[in-house]
Amino acid sequence: MIDIYLLRMKKKLRIPALLTIMTFFSVTSVISQGVTGNVEDYGVYTFKSISGALYMQVAGDTLYNEKYKDNALIVGHVAETDYEAKPQKYQRWHIIYVSTENDVKYYSIRSTMSGKFLDVPAGSTAAGIQLQQNAGLTLPANQMLWSITEVSTGNYKITNKNSGLVLTNSNLSINDYTPITQEVFSGADNQLWVMNKQAPCTYRDDKVVKFFERNNKTFGSAAFDQGSSIALSNGKTLWVTQDAWDGSELQINNLFYSNWYFVYGNSMFLQPSITDWAPDNAPNITRTNSSQARPKQICNIQPNQSFAWPSNGVEIDGKVYLICGEGNGLSQTKQTLYEIYPSSAGSLVWSSIRHEVPGLSTSVSVNYACGMVKAADGYVYVFGCRGLGFGSAIQIFVARFTQASPFTAWTFWNGTTWGDTQPVTDAECNKAKVFEGPGASAAVGYVNGKYVLITLDIGFWVTTSRFVRGTVADSPISGFAASKKIYAINEYVYGSQARYYTPNVHPQFTTENDELLFTYSLNYSADDKTDITVNSAGKKIVNGVSIVKGAYIDPYFYRVKGVRVPYSLLGIPATSSQTATVDLKEEKREIELFPNPAKEFLNISTDTSLEGATYEIYNTMGRLLSNGKLKEKNVNIETLPAGFYLLVLKRNATILSKCFTKIN
Repeated sequence: MIDIYLLRMKKKLRIPALLTIMTFFSVTSVISQGVTGNVEDYGVYTFKSISGALYMQVAGDTLYNEKYKDNALIVGHVAETDYEAKPQKYQRWHIIYVSTENDVKYYSIRSTMSGKFLDVPAGSTAAGIQLQQNAGLTLPANQMLWSITEVSTGNYKITNKNSGLVLTNSNLSINDYTPITQEVFSGADNQLWVMNKQAPCTYRDDKVVKFFERNNKTFGSAAFDQGSSIALSNGKTLWVTQDAWDGSELQINNLFYSNWYFVYGNSMFLQPSITDWAPDNAPNITRTNSSQARPKQICNIQPNQSFAWPSNGVEIDGKVYLICGEGNGLSQTKQTLYEIYPSSAGSLVWSSIRHEVPGLSTSVSVNYACGMVKAADGYVYVFGCRGLGFGSAIQIFVARFTQASPFTAWTFWNGTTWGDTQPVTDAECNKAKVFEGPGASAAVGYVNGKYVLITLDIGFWVTTSRFVRGTVADSPISGFAASKKIYAINEYVYGSQARYYTPNVHPQFTTENDELLFTYSLNYSADDKTDITVNSAGKKIVNGVSIVKGAYIDPYFYRVKGVRVPYSLLGIPATSSQTATVDLKEEKREIELFPNPAKEFLNISTDTSLEGATYEIYNTMGRLLSNGKLKEKNVNIETLPAGFYLLVLKRNATILSKCFTKIN
């Protein structure tokens, strides 16, 4: 089974041989000042104990992904720095304002390493309990809410809302890895913290990661690679996978048998809204007349071929058009354009039509799978790539077709004008490229007036350079600026580096803090000698002994991971989240809710007309709890249980959203 993975991944990365890539970088010192006064409503900080000068961090062995796990404990540790000489992600925390009650502001505190939240286990009110991190979607809100009070200049106490106890470096300890607990406040130094403000940074989005943990046996795709998304005009998102395991293959322990294999070469599923991240709400679509009698496989594998790998696409007038690479063994032989659409409004049964397109389907010199942008000028711009130096560098190219006629001859940028043929020779490619730089795979999207390029260093084998890089351009053909490192991938499979690839950009999911979502896929170990099997409990090591040739493999290592990058790190203007790629646009206009927190009614204040608007209320699991037509500028929330919610208002092509807290 592992050998089959190896062959297919070589094809996807277009790599003929093994090569170790070394990347050297300069390290500069970073000065971060301790803050005084009020903290920001949204910002990145470190927490340093006055006693022992230890930094609060997530515990666990990085080589076994323990810092990503729910219930990982919180400890004090000496300062550690990353490749930028900044504090390691597991020592950096987002402070996020949530609500104000009785003039006290409450915040959630989120690890930038894992995307999980500082939490009191089981909501305990007992002193001495060691704190942990946990998903912010599964537990009562108050045990994850904290007040931050300046006791003396630059010295803060951090108090849990639920227990009333404070963050404490236990026992005045100066020992490394001392537990961080909650205790009754005494004013001792081990309960006071210096908070150092840090620059905005990329961080793992745990909500997105959990969205791809599709453990419903009856629901369709359970583990897969690719993970591109296509925003639809009805507010839904179509997710596209390549090789996919089905939920029926999951055993009772949510693992796969180690001698089984995925059952279809591609699949697609529908996310009901951009705020709904509950995996059970995103069912697979199916198709009629499947050539392989696999209705969940939307793109047919052609006769005498072994794969059909769809990637990026756009919606035009209710139909989705997306690129599909086809081939046999390790060779891509053709690129086609699929036209897919629901058989009727709201149906999960879709029609799927394959088209060979002049210009596109006659050559595979450039792989046009990096991204599609539906622009305001009536064209769809399609980005492709060509690898150089066995994965050490990549070139980016652009083609286009008119939105009115996707199947007529495409044109291709040749460096001077639009021509009828793809660049093929080195000379043609060197002239036509709109980018050349480090990377082995790439994704392009359009975000707030900028074309955004994300590249991944080679992730197919063990290397010392495992970075995500980003850059922007003003137009499809103006050329991208030199890319820069924006994230280091720290994914491991039982002590060895994980294999990663297929980046994708998702502009429709930008946060209110101007943070772009990008994703990448894992595919078990980058070291072919690593045994990836586990026992029935999902354990690799039992009583100090490593499991070898176990009966199971963990689907975590064949699932998509999500990361957020601030606009400011890429040079994207910090304005509204509008994008030319979707027909339904989210505009970041001002909206206020009062009172907030509220018991019975939320009043809405905004300069935007709400005539004919509808409302939706989601919980922190992303589940839709209430919706209806907005009759006046208020919403009845009396029946909601106490907790944290998102109100979404929709009117024509405008979406307004704001978080609120319901209290009893």
